[in-house]
Amino acid sequence: MKKKSLFLKWVDCIELDLCASTVLSLILMNINSLAKKEKIDICTQGVISDTNEVNILLLKNGFFKYQGYGKDAPVLEEVESMNDKIEILQLVAGGQTDLEFRGIETISKEIKFDYFFDCGSHITNFFDNCIQKSNCFLNDNGKNAVNKLVGEILTNLKEHLGKRFSQYFIIGFFKKNGDVGEANLAFINFGDTFYEGLKENSTEDMLELLNQYTHIYKRLNGDFTEEFTEEMFWTQLALQTSISRKYEKDSFDIRGTGTVSLIDSFFDLKNSSNDFVPKFCLISGNTKIQFDINDKSYYNEGILIFNENKNIFEKQNNDKIMNLSEFFPGAIISLDFTLKSSWIEEEEKWKS
Repeated sequence: MKKKSLFLKWVDCIELDLCASTVLSLILMNINSLAKKEKIDICTQGVISDTNEVNILLLKNGFFKYQGYGKDAPVLEEVESMNDKIEILQLVAGGQTDLEFRGIETISKEIKFDYFFDCGSHITNFFDNCIQKSNCFLNDNGKNAVNKLVGEILTNLKEHLGKRFSQYFIIGFFKKNGDVGEANLAFINFGDTFYEGLKENSTEDMLELLNQYTHIYKRLNGDFTEEFTEEMFWTQLALQTSISRKYEKDSFDIRGTGTVSLIDSFFDLKNSSNDFVPKFCLISGNTKIQFDINDKSYYNEGILIFNENKNIFEKQNNDKIMNLSEFFPGAIISLDFTLKSSWIEEEEKWKS
């Protein structure tokens, strides 16, 4: 058997988020799987960061976790002391394309494969278990809200996976920060981008409507530019009510409400008891759309437009929608939020 070495160095890494660490882990899992198929023994090694927050993700959601720690695995007192403050959701994986690393025991034992279980309940139970360590629990309103949020994102991503490639992953964390429980959920889809899905899989009526939007935009503004591309325009349109790949103008079916329901749920996440600002981020292809809960003025009755005139054909706020130099083959939706106080009950009060 051939032997190869792969060395990863994080010494100079001072910031790492959950999406980035997960995507890197997935790449390494697939490299490992491909190597086994080609009868190549890959020895993966690495040097951790000087930043504890980065090391937490490397140890709890990086290749150290999914590929085995080995004899020389780092055990840092600072990191161990933070274990009770941050919990990582067990990675959920699914889709139509075969996940070849399912056959690698060290990897598959760390993953929940989304085929024969209730994904929404799995995530809701994760948050419930986290706050139970503080003698609290999610009430029915909290469980329904988390289930609804998860269901809307997962349904949307599954519908946009496409047929060429189809894999999705869900990861999250819960971090205790004083009296506030900060939560993150990241949904990663490898498949069609929002733009590709609209361009290649829409009905003739939907394509006609989208091309009309493009024609009007060009008539008013000239050709698209690197700063604002047709992909960015169509990805933003995909977030508006009634924009759906299945749209038919003579049908009475109401389409294009899934993403709108998701954004509605997001703007309902503000917790009056703390100053935490929930954030929403979408990456698809070369397009990144990001906003926080204080940007609600951009959203009105299912329409999300990033300018004061609420005009989709005018210049958008380029802090909210931007063109990325690197292409992501699918979509990522990431939410940062807190568990609302109205979702939580204290065990002692409930018992009394």
